[in-house]
This record gives sequence, C-alpha cells and structure tokens, in this order.
Amino acid sequence: IFPLMPSFNPSLSKLIWGGYEIKPLPFVNSPRAVKEHVMEQIKIYHRLIAVHRELEPVSEKGDVDRLLNGRKIGFLIALEGTEALDEPGDLELFYRLGVRSLQMTWNYDVKYGSSCMSVKDYGLTGFGEALVEEANRLGVILDISHASEKTSLELIEASKLPVVASHANVKAVKNHVRNLSDKVLEALYAKNGLIGFTLIPSTISDNPTIKDLVKHVQYVYENYGSKILALGTDYFGLIAAKPPKGLEDISKLNNLWNALAEAGLSDEALKDMAYRNALRVVKTHEENWRRLKP
Repeated sequence: IFPLMPSFNPSLSKLIWGGYEIKPLPFVNSPRAVKEHVMEQIKIYHRLIAVHRELEPVSEKGDVDRLLNGRKIGFLIALEGTEALDEPGDLELFYRLGVRSLQMTWNYDVKYGSSCMSVKDYGLTGFGEALVEEANRLGVILDISHASEKTSLELIEASKLPVVASHANVKAVKNHVRNLSDKVLEALYAKNGLIGFTLIPSTISDNPTIKDLVKHVQYVYENYGSKILALGTDYFGLIAAKPPKGLEDISKLNNLWNALAEAGLSDEALKDMAYRNALRVVKTHEENWRRLKP
C-alpha cells in the first residue's frame, strides 16, 4: 500500500542535498478504499517521521518557523482524494491524525465534486460546499489538482482561504485534461492561491524538455505575476513516467532554476516560486491550526 518505501531513503538524501525543507506527502485512496486503509498509510508516515530524525511533521502553529530556523525537513501530510470521507465532518478525524491538505478529487468523481475525467462536469456539490467550510474551519489547505474546471472554480469561490493546485500545468501551453485554464488561473490569482508546476510529462508537452516546462512558468508569470507561482514536482508520484531530461530527481532542480533565470525570471520571482508563495499559503492556514479537545 506504500510504493514509496523501497525508494524512500535515496529520495530523502536527495531532499537533504537539495536543501528542501517542506515536502507535502500525498497518498491516493482508490474508490474501493476505506478509512482503515487510509489510516494505515497515515501510520506509515508517522513511523517514517519517528525513524528518520531528519524529518519533522508540519501540523501545529509554529512548526513552519521552527523548521526555517533549523535543519530538518518538514512533512505536511496531504490526502489526495476524498473517497475516505463518508461525510464532511470526517475531515476532523483525519485532521487529528495530522492531515493538513486535502485534494477534493483524484481522477474519479466523488460525492463532493466532479473530477477532471468526469463525463459530466457537475461541479462542487452541496456536500462539497460543506467540506470546504469544514476545511476552512480546521485550516486544511484545499487542493484543486485533478478536479474539473467547474469544481475548481466553485471551490475557489466558496473557500475563505487561499486554494492551491499543488501539481498542474497550463492548458494554454499544453491542452491536457489535468492542466488549468485561464479562468481557473484568474480565480486562483484573485484569491491569493497558487499553481505548483509539475513534472508529469504528458502535462508539459509530447516530448518534454526543461525548456518546455519553462514555457508553462513563463506563461503564468507574464500574465499573472510571480505571486501565484510554486513548484509541485510530483516526484514521489512519478512511478511509471519519466520527468524531463535534466530533472530526473529532486537534486537536479537547480537546472530548472537556472533555465528560468535565463528565460527572464527575476531573483525575487524565483524566490516566490521556490518557497515564499507556498510558505505564505501554509502560514495563512496555520493561523487556524489548533489542538482539538478529545
């Protein structure tokens, strides 16, 4: 149930080598999954944190600042899909277990909203609106990756806190079902959200190179500025697909920063994309994080 385990140690060493401090840890639950299955995965993440002293959970107020002043890698647990939530109130259970980010859908339609693969884009449902409200109450970051256009727009509108697309690219550059339209980008920009550019090959181009990925970043930068930029490589999710040459693993990301600088992004824009925007969103939600009574 946890395919990352065999490759976790080398991935961890590359995170440290690359100087990265906060890594969202998503896990996907299939339509047949049940709470017990998801909880077992959460247990594995907590065991990893217990075993690896380099790791620190990001789940309480002050965690981000403490990480920035230290040398550990922060792990923020993200739930990729809502199939395990029988009702919106179930989110509090997962919050108590450390989940701080929630992706509304994966590639399946759910009771809360339609996915990017939906035959009929019915958008955010009444259950979905209630889930957005609960996520805002708890300070759980809402993620529209894999969601349909209508679900994305309605979720962004319903949320009182910034929304993210943690791993996606731009539809105007590559017309792919997983990529974001200008309508969605405009909505994210208006609500101080962000797009995390991803290395999923099919979302970049037919035969992706670093320059092709740079085109996606340039498009957003030129049309919406640097405050919406982030990076969501999805390295841990690239099991079968290969990222562009020169970006084979997280230790190679300097190649991307150099290419973006050559393409005209300023040092300040690169800092926004590398960490400042993501930290802003996390810290905005952190204001709502609190220890709940039993």
